[in-house]
Amino acid sequence: VGYTVTKNRSRTTPSERSKDYETALSRTFRFPGKYFADKKIGNSLVEYAQIAYGDALHESARLFLNLWFSWQRDYAAVDALQKQVNLYEQQYQHFQKRHKIGDVANIEVIQTQSALKQAQALLFQAQTKFNSTNEILRHKFPNIKATPINNQNNNNNNDNNQLSFFQQNLQNEQFWIDEYLKHSHEFLLSKAAVKV
Repeated sequence: VGYTVTKNRSRTTPSERSKDYETALSRTFRFPGKYFADKKIGNSLVEYAQIAYGDALHESARLFLNLWFSWQRDYAAVDALQKQVNLYEQQYQHFQKRHKIGDVANIEVIQTQSALKQAQALLFQAQTKFNSTNEILRHKFPNIKATPINNQNNNNNNDNNQLSFFQQNLQNEQFWIDEYLKHSHEFLLSKAAVKV
């Protein structure tokens, strides 16, 4: 309910004055069912926001997994190339000693040195790529510390259980369609947008 009072003063000529008063009593009028329509729209917007938030989390998880696997791959490449460089260094030192005593031709020393330099160049490239991936991962996800995967098979039972679950449901096509639709943020987001 609202109440307003207005006062107007006007002059038509210098000697005449008039005063007008206006009083109004007003009440807002709501259409029948507007409350329920507003509530339904509000709930739809909340649902849309929650799904959009879930979609953002899903995209973050995808980005994290992509960066994490890149980090693992680059770490493994640096580790393998470092071992190769160490092997070539040992081989080069061994051939140099054998060349000094006249047991190995100079060409073999040069070939080993060339292979060592190539491996060092590849190691430098791999280290640069690893450092870049590491910086991106640290920048995007500062609270997560990446560690290399160990080649231990202590989770064999869990892997077998997951594999049997997938094998059981392999032929059930409708199961996979339903699972996708239940967890697809893109689908849920578009469905919620249609409601709004």
